Amino acid sequence: MTEFVIEVNNLKRENDTILEQAIQDVLKKRLNVDISVDAVDIEDCGDTKSAIIYLQSIDEVKVVTDNINNNGFKFTQIAYPYRKISAKRVESKRLLKFYEVDQYLGDETRQREFKEGGGNIENFLRTGQKRCLASYACGIVNNREKGTVYIGVNDKGLVVGVQWNHDRRDRIKRRIAEIMMSDLQPPLTTMHYSVMFTPIRSKDGKYLEDVFVLEITFYTVDKFDKLYRANREVYQKADAVLFGPLGQSAIQEWEAQIRHKQIKEARNIELQEKIEKYEIDKVEKERVIGMFKQLNEEEKQLREQKELSFKRKKEEFDKEVSKLKEILEEKERSFRRKNDQLMAESEEKEKELKDIYNQMSEEEKRIRKRELSFKHKKEEFDIEVSRLKQIQEDKERSFKRKNDQLIAEREKERKLKDIYNQMREEEKILGEEKEMSFKRKKEEFEIEVSRLKQIHEENEKSFRRNTDQLIAEREEKERKLQDEYNKINEEEIILREEMELSFKKKKELFDEEVSRLKQIHEAKERSFRRNTDQLIAEREETGKKIVDEKRLREEKEKENYLLQREKSALVKENKTLIQKSKVCVIM
Repeated sequence: MTEFVIEVNNLKRENDTILEQAIQDVLKKRLNVDISVDAVDIEDCGDTKSAIIYLQSIDEVKVVTDNINNNGFKFTQIAYPYRKISAKRVESKRLLKFYEVDQYLGDETRQREFKEGGGNIENFLRTGQKRCLASYACGIVNNREKGTVYIGVNDKGLVVGVQWNHDRRDRIKRRIAEIMMSDLQPPLTTMHYSVMFTPIRSKDGKYLEDVFVLEITFYTVDKFDKLYRANREVYQKADAVLFGPLGQSAIQEWEAQIRHKQIKEARNIELQEKIEKYEIDKVEKERVIGMFKQLNEEEKQLREQKELSFKRKKEEFDKEVSKLKEILEEKERSFRRKNDQLMAESEEKEKELKDIYNQMSEEEKRIRKRELSFKHKKEEFDIEVSRLKQIQEDKERSFKRKNDQLIAEREKERKLKDIYNQMREEEKILGEEKEMSFKRKKEEFEIEVSRLKQIHEENEKSFRRNTDQLIAEREEKERKLQDEYNKINEEEIILREEMELSFKKKKELFDEEVSRLKQIHEAKERSFRRNTDQLIAEREETGKKIVDEKRLREEKEKENYLLQREKSALVKENKTLIQKSKVCVIM
């Protein structure tokens, strides 16, 4: 379960109970945060103390830390005057609480009441019974001390526990809250009590499932001057017994004792507040007196320092005036020298720039000549390309002529075939008589045909070889020409880029040099003007100061002269008065 815990440091060294009560009052009255006294742990830190405060929500943590850190010096109830306190969120330092079976918790006292629980727990929580929770709460709270009712512990003080599941525990918490708000007069808020279910372990260290001891702890943190009542009856818790309902006389006597005690405590608190206020006022007065004394001493020291500094400054001023005059003359001479030097440098730079410009113009002429030569080469290349095209066209025409010859030869072959067909017809006509002669002629004819075919094939092969060779030569020449053309174009582009870059670079360098020289010249002129103006202003200022000093000297001399006259007049009056007194004595 997440706990909202803050640590407050730099608190007063007070009794822990008083400091806990003071913290509870401060949070309630100033920050409107309700906590029980059990929600504060005090720790000793040497000269001061610190408090661990257990809150109910993150919003309360934010409110408390912000107010304490921003206005910590105002919480004089829990801190020393003019000493700031601080707050921060920390991890919980409380150990997990548990009981063991048959653990002995001691005897019943006026601060402790044991109930075994079991089946009669509902009767104990039902208001109207003579010994119910409301009457025990009334008796414990009326004692004005912290007290606890343990349910799950027998009369011998041994832990037995009561079995409650989660839903029943929630119902019991709601029932206890109803009893505290409705059955007690005045009602008890969560600031006045706390409810806790403490788990139980067996002897072997295992937790018992849903078995707890119910602890209902009551506090008294208010200044109520009346006794608490349960169903309009007053009870008082004593050692191992609950008295009540009390009679009216006992109630009145008890309330009178409470009022007397509260009046005494109020007077003590009022006296303590007056003492604290007196100490604060005393410290403040001492601080103001010390500041006033310190201011007087500082004022005297300042006067003496001003007089000494005035004399020193006057001497230094005279020395500075003479020194400034010498510096001004020296600066004027150095400025003239530098100005002459700058003029000579500027003339020399102008000559250098003119030479650079002339050199650039010559390079530009050379570049133009290279461009003209490149154009001539390009024209020659175009002429060579046209010549090669003409040769290619001539070769194509010769190839056409040879092709026509080949076609003519094929035509001859066709005619021979016709003749062959005709001869076959004749052979049929002649018959067997002319068979032998025809065979001879046929053989001769076949030999001639095969010879013509061979000639024709050789011509075709040579024609193809020549054609392939011409095509390859043409492609090779075209490739070479294209490579040369590309190379020339690339050289032309590179040459142009180099020319343009070199020209641009030289031009940029020339412009930069010109602008740099101009800037140097202007800067030197501005510095000379500034120095001149400064020297003139200083000279005028020194002149004014000299005039003012002369005027002050003359005024002091006049004052001294008037004082001397007044002194002489007083001396004369004294002499006349002495003479008159002598005359009166003689008479």
